[in-house]
Amino acid sequence: MTLAAEPLLTALAAVVGTDRVLTNPADLAPYETDWRGHFKGKALCAVLPGSTAEVAETLRLCAQAGVAVVPQGGRTGLVGGGVPNDAGTAVVLNLARMNKVRSLDAMAMTIAVDAGITLAAARQHAATAQLNLPILIGSEGSAQIGGVIGTNAGGSNVLRYGMTRNLVMGLEVVLPDGRIWNGMRALTKDNTGYALRHLFIGSEGTLGIVTGAVLQLVPEPQRTTTAFCPVVDISSALSLLDSLRRAHFDALVAFEYISAATVALIAKYRPELASTLSVTTETGDCLLIEFAHMRASEEADAAIEADLGIAFENGWLTDALIASSETQRKAMWAFREAISFAQNDAGYSVKNDVSVPVARIPDLLSEATTAVAAVTPLAQPICYGHLGDGNIHFNFSPATPEVSGELRALEPAIVAALNSVVQSLDGSFSAEHGIGQAKVETLAKFRAGMELELMRAIKTLLDPDNRMNPGKVV
Repeated sequence: MTLAAEPLLTALAAVVGTDRVLTNPADLAPYETDWRGHFKGKALCAVLPGSTAEVAETLRLCAQAGVAVVPQGGRTGLVGGGVPNDAGTAVVLNLARMNKVRSLDAMAMTIAVDAGITLAAARQHAATAQLNLPILIGSEGSAQIGGVIGTNAGGSNVLRYGMTRNLVMGLEVVLPDGRIWNGMRALTKDNTGYALRHLFIGSEGTLGIVTGAVLQLVPEPQRTTTAFCPVVDISSALSLLDSLRRAHFDALVAFEYISAATVALIAKYRPELASTLSVTTETGDCLLIEFAHMRASEEADAAIEADLGIAFENGWLTDALIASSETQRKAMWAFREAISFAQNDAGYSVKNDVSVPVARIPDLLSEATTAVAAVTPLAQPICYGHLGDGNIHFNFSPATPEVSGELRALEPAIVAALNSVVQSLDGSFSAEHGIGQAKVETLAKFRAGMELELMRAIKTLLDPDNRMNPGKVV
């Protein structure tokens, strides 16, 4: 710590309390890296405000001192968006103490929350009114609503409910200079000029800090039907997707694809999960499909079972297991959510989050696998994701754990080969993970021209000194 920093630290402590301005290296360490330990930086301090007013005063003081601010949520991201750089001069701002539900309107089906509340806690509170906040991501227990909004999180329910953006009705945002914009309006219709909230959704803390949000809820389903289905191939999976969407459009909420190599990886490193579903390393491609019914009716289950039977007769499926209990349903989702952990067990993994038009997914899987194989034979494709919205997590694990270091060294070439294919298929190199610090150069390459110019113009207007999460997005 420099002498020049002491006045700022003293002023910050006066705002939030001495014990909520962390400067000790051991206390700071968790705030200087992501959950995988892939991105590491150095911060001047971490500040833990307890109110919007404290956030505003913190930003005002940092603006006065010319100090950068790195907004940080639950640190569950994959692109280093909440990690400071190595300079050691930035203030990390974490809103974990701002974790209250401000209000719940059961009639309007809305919930107003602090940005530091976890997604799981917000969902649990909505459930007390028999309502559902339909954002479903594996990190819901640690991901904070502010981070979910800041990254425009996707997840497994996007097929039915859209990205986080679709569920945000209003926001409260502290601007870089400490001013507060109160846009906490719970209105379905509000055509009063520019929809300012959309500037901050997905901006990854580069334009301001979300401190509160009004979110749209939906009725809690009365009956859920979940099926785990080994599928013949990706073309068969798309045929089934088309069939089920046409027959059960309002009920189909998740259609998850797990490639054969990914299934085998889980079976190898998480055999206890695989055994509950009678899955082996030889099972092949699988689908996890879920339907949410607004009316509790056994007829709905019968119709789904009949449609899956037709899929079997058509030669699309080799089997279909419909969950007969909540325990079995949770086992199916546990298998799906175990992918990241199995990849960690296998060694260093190259993470990619891409999307293409749904009909082009077979081309993506085929062409990208060939393109990366030309770069290195050490990369094993681990493909899975949200098939219904065209989002594939096209990851690569080492062929053997011993070559993790070599795979990591080849990561830039692997990612470049994949993104080249994605671009040729009119896709996106970041479907839901965002840009952070990992994909800044990629954004500059693939979104160059007017699109990037507009982004930079907005950034310059709201944050002319580039103090909000510098080095991220643009």
